Amino acid sequence: ARERELQNLLARANLQRLRAQIADARRTLEIALELAHTLPAPAPAPVHEMIGDMLAAEERWEQARDAYALALDAEPTRAPAERKLGEMLVRIADEEALRQSGGTPLRGDDLIDILREDRAGRRHAGLA
Repeated sequence: ARERELQNLLARANLQRLRAQIADARRTLEIALELAHTLPAPAPAPVHEMIGDMLAAEERWEQARDAYALALDAEPTRAPAERKLGEMLVRIADEEALRQSGGTPLRGDDLIDILREDRAGRRHAGLA
């Protein structure tokens, strides 16, 4: 019954996230995490992964990395969390390299979007 309740909480948090009800989704995930920690492993893994997804959407890379690492600790064979952890490590390394080279990371500017846009006469530090 508690596992079913956990699945319902995860579904509710995901729906709230999709509806941009971020504060509600966070509260739901907090409740889900408390419940998940009363269940045997790997119950906390999907909760930590969803928390990581929300943090990544907010471009809070280090915190998302930590959440994905917790998901992997709870379930070491969880492939999506491992992939997302790798993505966060690359993002963090890229931003650090950009900072060390004197640039500043521009949030929300993906390389694909930059190349597709008409940016005539404008320069982009990330591309340089």
